[in-house]
Formats: sequence, C-alpha cells, structure tokens
Amino acid sequence: YKYTIKYLRIKIKKYIMEFNKIIETPFCEGKILGIPEYLNSISSLYMCYIGYKGLTRYTEIYIDIYKIYSLLIICGISSFLFHYTMFFGWKMFDEITMILTLWHGIFILKKMSYNRTKIKFIKYTTYLHIFNSSFIVLNFFKGWSEYFAVLFGLEISTLIYDYYLLVQQYKDKNLDGFYGLVLMGISASTWIITENFCNEYLIFGHAVWHIGMANGLNNFINYIIKLINKEDQFETWDIV
Repeated sequence: YKYTIKYLRIKIKKYIMEFNKIIETPFCEGKILGIPEYLNSISSLYMCYIGYKGLTRYTEIYIDIYKIYSLLIICGISSFLFHYTMFFGWKMFDEITMILTLWHGIFILKKMSYNRTKIKFIKYTTYLHIFNSSFIVLNFFKGWSEYFAVLFGLEISTLIYDYYLLVQQYKDKNLDGFYGLVLMGISASTWIITENFCNEYLIFGHAVWHIGMANGLNNFINYIIKLINKEDQFETWDIV
C-alpha cells in the first residue's frame, strides 16, 4: 500500500511538471513583449463572452448548438491560461477544444447538407471523425503539434464548401453565414500576416484572430439556427 501511494505521488508529480512545462512562444506578442501575453490572454475571454451570450440568448436551445457554445467557453478559458502562462498543458487544452468545436460544427453542417441522403451523411461524417480523432492524437506528438495551425486552417477552409452546399439548398437571406465566413477569413489572414511580419506594431494579430473567429462563428451559428427553425426543413432536433 505504501509503495503504491509513493508510486502514485511520483507519477502525479511527473504529470504536473509536464503540464506546467513552459514552451517557447510562437506568437508575435510573446516574442516582442514576453510572457504573459496580455493582449492574447484578454482577447481569449471574448470567446467566453460569445459562448455565454449564445447559451443565454434563447429560452430554448438546440443541443447541438448548446455543445458548440459550451466548448467555446472552455476554449476561451484554456486559451487565456495558455497565453498567460505558456504551459504545455494549457496549450493542449486550448488546441483540443478548438478541434472539438470545429469538429462538432462541421458535423452539424453535414447533418443539414445530407439530411435527405443517409449514405452520404454516414460516408462524410465517418471521414470527419477519423480525421479529427487522428488530429487530436497526433497533436500530442512534438513533430506533429508544430503543424497544428496548418491542419486547423485546412479544416476551417472546408466550411466554405459546406456553406456552398447549404446555400444551394437553402438561401442565406440575411447573409449571416457569408459574413461569418468573411470574418473568419479576415481574422485568420490577419494572424498569418502579423506573425510572418512580426514587429512591435503587429503584436495584435492573434488577438484579432480570437475576436474575429468568435464573431464569425457566432454569425455562422445564427445562420444555422435560422435554417433549423424553418418548418419542415429538417427532422426534429433535440432541445435543452
């Protein structure tokens, strides 16, 4: 019994040390001003605001939408802690919740795009699940984690095609989905440009990404909710 407790203590201490291992910041703000990254940390909390606003805006909310807003809050908190500390553990929390949020969002789009063709829905969602499961596992390996932004960006770009499929079936009358994609595109481009041309005047790039992506995602969700609310468009969706 004593040896078991001692072994567990050693293991827990080892895991805590691994979690709290400080990594070299890949972000412009950290390179110029050091850690903590105040702009990146504070802007992360905007995701929590959008998530909370989404959860409390409706008296009833679809369970699938509820999951996305909940994940967005968790992502905002973990992102704040990551940028404030640069701990490896919070980096994993941040990136995995990002993957889960996008994964679930794309699943909803597939559910809507192929709601009348079950075989295609099963086919494409199977690909989706295999890709994202592998993405999460590979992200723990040092060599692969360096490509997180590239892989995540590639998956985000698939939203364009999913949006195209939806618009072919159901018009985006208020352009919420379109504006959402534009906001996400601008914020992603800003981050890429500012990181590649990093200087003291461009430390805001990743903060713009946090705010722009949160707003863009919110716009896209509004488009989805409006589609679901249309009578006889889709099968009944579970409500919280």
